[in-house]
Amino acid sequence: MGPETQHSYVRQIIIHDDYDTTTQAKDIALMELHEPLQCTPYVQLACVPDFSLQLRQLRNCYVGGWGVTTARSGGLPPSLQEAKVPLIDLQVCNSSGWYHGDIHPHNLCAGYPQGGIDTCQGDSGGPLVCQDPHADHFWLVGVTSFGVGCARARRPGIYASTQYFRQWILTQMAMPSSEAAAATAESHFSTELNPIEALQPVPIRPLAGDSVGPLVCQDPHADHFWLVGVTSFGVGCARARQPGVYASTQYFRQWILIQMAMPSSEAWHSRLCQSPSAGGIHLHTHFQNWMLTQITRHSVRAANETEHAWSHIPTPSNSVEAPQTTEPSYFSSCLKALNKLLDFFTQLQEFLRVLKGGST
Repeated sequence: MGPETQHSYVRQIIIHDDYDTTTQAKDIALMELHEPLQCTPYVQLACVPDFSLQLRQLRNCYVGGWGVTTARSGGLPPSLQEAKVPLIDLQVCNSSGWYHGDIHPHNLCAGYPQGGIDTCQGDSGGPLVCQDPHADHFWLVGVTSFGVGCARARRPGIYASTQYFRQWILTQMAMPSSEAAAATAESHFSTELNPIEALQPVPIRPLAGDSVGPLVCQDPHADHFWLVGVTSFGVGCARARQPGVYASTQYFRQWILIQMAMPSSEAWHSRLCQSPSAGGIHLHTHFQNWMLTQITRHSVRAANETEHAWSHIPTPSNSVEAPQTTEPSYFSSCLKALNKLLDFFTQLQEFLRVLKGGST
């Protein structure tokens, strides 16, 4: 195998409780990997579609797998194979001369009426992905299930529809397999698109080791995300009616800004003078005035030292005289002055910590 190959053991396999080995109904399962794979140019993610995606609009669809390339050949290919196949209307696939009604409503058909290109033995469980008609990403629309022979005319490959099983998939991912069956009946996931779904993370409970991790939600009117929470605690992991609990960054926004202690008198002045609704830091007037006074006093002192340092720079005999300084700005490129400013802001940060701890 090539250097781009990745390996991971399977932690657990969750098979659908209603899977029928005779009719191949509900032929779907989930595998949880022991370690996540890393996305690379060779390993990419595909999205599980909800019911807002119109499958009939998808044109560029592909199957992949390590199965045999010829029926009953017995030999497996040394590398991953892929093939482009179009989706076929389920009514056509179920008609006489094709599958005679053996295809379930939760199945998809993909292939060519004349045959020739198809999945085969060893490809079961592999992906059927289709490119989004308006973007570059792909949708995982199906999982290879069964077929009659391989690449026969009017016998295309049959796939389990991930769109149909999306509710089941989300339910299984949200809790350990031992609780999944009991919770399926209690699931509140809608089979239709939830209008606020874009503002919610995929319902997977964080596990041990996820503390202080991010809870992000996409802006409903833009592509960027908001950091709305930080993982805090929970009762167990992924239990029914015991979701994860997060610290609200919106609630603690002022505290965050104070702790960040921006290293610029202008920046501090701007933050302190803004109203809280405009993103400013709200402090008691006494402490606000004290901070502004200390910032201005220390900045002027640093500027004066900078001016003094300029006056002690020797003038080379073969060059023009060093330029005279005008009224100094609050901040200078002089390293010594900036170091003093850094010391001040360190003391200021310590003062804020004391203030938070209960000083009045």
